[in-house]
Amino acid sequence: MKIAAIYWPTSSVGGINSVLVALRKQAEANGDTFDVIRCGNLKTITPTKFSEAELIRGGDTFITVHGECSHHPDKIKGTIRWLEDNYDALYFAYICPHANKAYGEEPVFMPIYTDTKLPKVTFITDAYWDTYKDWAIPCLPYVKKTLVTQPAYAEPLLKMGLPVKPIDAPIFPQAVKSVRETQPLAVWTSQWKNIKGITKLLPVIPKITELVKMEMYSNGILSTQLRESDEWKAAVNKDHFKGFDGHGKADFFGYVPLDQIPEILTRSWFMIDLQGIGNPKFKAYQGGAYNITTIEALLYGSLPILSDQANRSIIPNEFIVTVKEAEEVPDVIKRSYELAVMEERVREARKWVLERHSAENMYREVIDALNGPDPEPVDTTELLKRASAVEEEKKSEPVAAPVVDMFSMFS
Repeated sequence: MKIAAIYWPTSSVGGINSVLVALRKQAEANGDTFDVIRCGNLKTITPTKFSEAELIRGGDTFITVHGECSHHPDKIKGTIRWLEDNYDALYFAYICPHANKAYGEEPVFMPIYTDTKLPKVTFITDAYWDTYKDWAIPCLPYVKKTLVTQPAYAEPLLKMGLPVKPIDAPIFPQAVKSVRETQPLAVWTSQWKNIKGITKLLPVIPKITELVKMEMYSNGILSTQLRESDEWKAAVNKDHFKGFDGHGKADFFGYVPLDQIPEILTRSWFMIDLQGIGNPKFKAYQGGAYNITTIEALLYGSLPILSDQANRSIIPNEFIVTVKEAEEVPDVIKRSYELAVMEERVREARKWVLERHSAENMYREVIDALNGPDPEPVDTTELLKRASAVEEEKKSEPVAAPVVDMFSMFS
């Protein structure tokens, strides 16, 4: 099967690209074609399949694409013909563009859903549904299936009666050459976004590096904004990425290709990711949400240190350690040296990931849906009413006292 994976350009592609890479590797293993096609709103783009894959910037990180097309109103008919002539099915890397100043206020992408005569599957990748639901709900009748990257994100959508199915984010195992460091090493491999907890962790790093070596990867707007702050200077020793050295002990490497992350995690004892810590705006981040970085850590032997909301996730609690506040991380590290290198934990965690998060599982779900019957009719008017009602209920809920965050300007 030849599948075009439609990628609407966006400002943050970290998890989106990770899923696409895993699905493409699985498609290749199955003998299928899975091309990531950037589909923006520019009038100047002609549908093209690249001779070689291109790594392009997607906001604060990068994404690999294999072609491009346009859904600009002047170009969209030609794009639809090109897709129908060259592919058997469409997979949407995330469900729809978002209304904003850069994109515009009209959903001109919709004919890709309504007029393209190919079977389709779409994907919801985040907890921000409320911010784009008015454009997303009208897409639902035109797809065979709508998958959601994890149960925590799917739960509020299912309560609204949306026809979605939670699925476990896919990972495709990679052979590694590295071995675990002889001395304890903690790593940060998540995006530098406020929801990941980096602004709360940064002031604690000097205490962490009194106990273990620490390496920090990835980047983003926050890393750029923070790199001249006192907290950065106190945490970072060598900035190998842009040269903003400090007087701390952690090494900052910035962006590295995705295929280097398994090697980094294999070398490490601990992987820190505090997604959902504190009082996040989007409540799905309090219901057991976790990142692909966590799954990667479990697969390659590192012990994830997560916020305590991860205890409500599907991850077995014996595979992770958690904190309520970032300030607890050093003490958790002190108590967890033995657990980090425990072969039974490493073995069972890897087994769980391969059974639960295998790219083969999600890819099979996609293929079965594309080859399966058309879905039951969807009343989008009713779904929009329900979504609006839920939003009104949220507005009437008591507002919690704000948490003072010295880095809130970077949210």
